[in-house]
Amino acid sequence: MKNYRFYDENYYLFPFYGRENSKFGDALLDIYRIRGTRLLKKEQTLSIYKEEILLYKEYIATIANFIYQLDNSLNPISYSLIIHFLLKIGYFSCDDNYFKLINPDIELFHGYCGLQVARGYGCCRHIASFYKDLFDELNLYNEKMFCHVSHTYSPKDAYRSLGCHVINIICFNNLFGGYDMTKNIFYRFRDDLTLESMFKGNILYMYNKPCINVIIDGISIDEMLNRLDFYGLFIGKSMFEYQEFLSIYSLARQTILENEKLLLSFRSKVKTYAKKIASK
Repeated sequence: MKNYRFYDENYYLFPFYGRENSKFGDALLDIYRIRGTRLLKKEQTLSIYKEEILLYKEYIATIANFIYQLDNSLNPISYSLIIHFLLKIGYFSCDDNYFKLINPDIELFHGYCGLQVARGYGCCRHIASFYKDLFDELNLYNEKMFCHVSHTYSPKDAYRSLGCHVINIICFNNLFGGYDMTKNIFYRFRDDLTLESMFKGNILYMYNKPCINVIIDGISIDEMLNRLDFYGLFIGKSMFEYQEFLSIYSLARQTILENEKLLLSFRSKVKTYAKKIASK
């Protein structure tokens, strides 16, 4: 089922400068204008925070190497669970506290949101960027997806709502699906623009807002539409069955419990990088 007919780019633009300003404008021209502004801010971030970004790249490489030492399977599900656990208890942070889910008043690191994780607090966009940066370093597929969250399946209404959350698309068993590092939930594609949580219970739907990817990540609209067509090949296909997930979860938990000394050594090393980043 193609849901492009529900596309209304003017609604996607609202978070950037207000619906009243956008509803009479040419949405496509506005998208490219705003994207240009975002790319300029990214260049400014690179100029102003050059030292922090270099430290961040070393920080990411250190964490990726450690994850591989813990588990050399290159299993994206296992890695996602391990990263989520260590992130939650503050292993990637500059202090000894649990990671705090807070939306910063000011976004400093345009284009490098993952930097915020080293400071020990942030929200979904920082976590999703950090997660993607780690998987890029590990040469594993990972793309951010900006979404509207709902407990009901109603595409026509959802695609006219704001995108306020970020998850990631990953690949396992040659199948593509979503993982929400913030909520620790896996998803499968319900249709070409919608993902649904994989297991029974409190079902969540993530309605993709492709235009935000175009604006923030700087990709072309054609590239985004091609990506949506590709994801459409995996509608209704789960990356794994529940029993397989339980097995992976058990092994990931065992991996953490059996490597206490390595974890302590890693914590000291990564904390050094995180403190340097946070002090800038």
